[in-house]
Amino acid sequence: QLSPTAQLLRNSRLFAIPNALPAPNMDIAVAGTLKSSKTATIPYPTRQAIATPASSLGRGDWGLKRPLPLKSTTRTSRPALRLLSNDTIEHITDFDSAQDHVQTLQKWTEMGIAMSYGGKRERDPSKADNRQTSAFERSVDSTDPDDEHMVKRWKHKGPWLASLDAKKFKDYITRKLSKRKGEFRAYLAEYIRLKVVKARRDDAQRNGGDASLISEEVSADDLKIHYRLFRQELQEVAVTSELVQRIVIPFLDLPPIQVEPYQFVDGPQMDQYTVAYNTTPMTTHPSAGLSYLRSNAYMYNHPLLGPQQYKQPTPARVLIPAKTSTGGRGRAILGVAGIAADDSESDYIKGTNNFSSNSGVAFLDTETEGGKKVWVSSSGANITPDARIMLHLARAPREAVEVGQGRLEEAP
Repeated sequence: QLSPTAQLLRNSRLFAIPNALPAPNMDIAVAGTLKSSKTATIPYPTRQAIATPASSLGRGDWGLKRPLPLKSTTRTSRPALRLLSNDTIEHITDFDSAQDHVQTLQKWTEMGIAMSYGGKRERDPSKADNRQTSAFERSVDSTDPDDEHMVKRWKHKGPWLASLDAKKFKDYITRKLSKRKGEFRAYLAEYIRLKVVKARRDDAQRNGGDASLISEEVSADDLKIHYRLFRQELQEVAVTSELVQRIVIPFLDLPPIQVEPYQFVDGPQMDQYTVAYNTTPMTTHPSAGLSYLRSNAYMYNHPLLGPQQYKQPTPARVLIPAKTSTGGRGRAILGVAGIAADDSESDYIKGTNNFSSNSGVAFLDTETEGGKKVWVSSSGANITPDARIMLHLARAPREAVEVGQGRLEEAP
């Protein structure tokens, strides 16, 4: 039985609100300079969105210490807030609307898109890898450090070293690692012992000896020899050495690191390599909580027409046309459910320097109210390692558009 204080804290919304996540980097490199916006919608929420029932909304009761003003919390039919600070020393509760991310989640749920794992962001959607693995497959959805070798984990105790600057890396060493020197020495000695014993048993089997009579103890000389070999290999290959890959990374539970050649750098040996993209760890679950569908293999059931061959299309707003005043990028940028994505079709006419004017997205439309829109359907989506949504779009077929617009008498 819980005490009255524990019961109060258990039912308290304020006590249940988690700490805010670190703010994502919003800087964008434009013409050699970094530009940022303080009002732009961040790619993922960093604070918990809270709501309140209609019976409590009229009193300004949001489960916090004090009621919130009705004038700023009842502007929408289904308000949602994010708490920035609560009952500060100046007796101020700072809050902001969370409708941007809440509406995105609601629209995303209506589209019914199954999340896949991985995939490098490509400007040209035709170059994207179409082999989709569900975000909930056992091979990619794991947090167990003792799992199988080929299983990819999306959560580790240690940080992603490639993302740390010099100051953060130094703080990590002094605060986290300096206290574990003795533990690491014992771990290293045990690793060497198992390696030496395994080599002895393999040698005995090759020579026809009895492996059960092999001693499982190692001498100080064996340890010194392996220490010297580890240091020598570390100086030669650094990150790919046995000391880093087989000992340091498992001991600290770090995300695995792999490097690949970098062709545009001339310098020391390690300056010619860069971190492989496919080893960059996820900062969130591969689905990010956007969808819990394991596959897109389902049929859209229209309330009047029944099961449909094509999924329900979605109108997408043209955010940036394929042709702009500064030049053409070949593909328009479309906005779907609060997500910006590249158009699947190129408006660039091959063999010429012109753009097709019949596509509807080649040039900026200033006459249509609300901007030009095109009907699209999604072929899948995934989360990038920096927790951004990568949406794959395709132009919706004519039959699906007819059904989506309600022109049922013209639909086949």
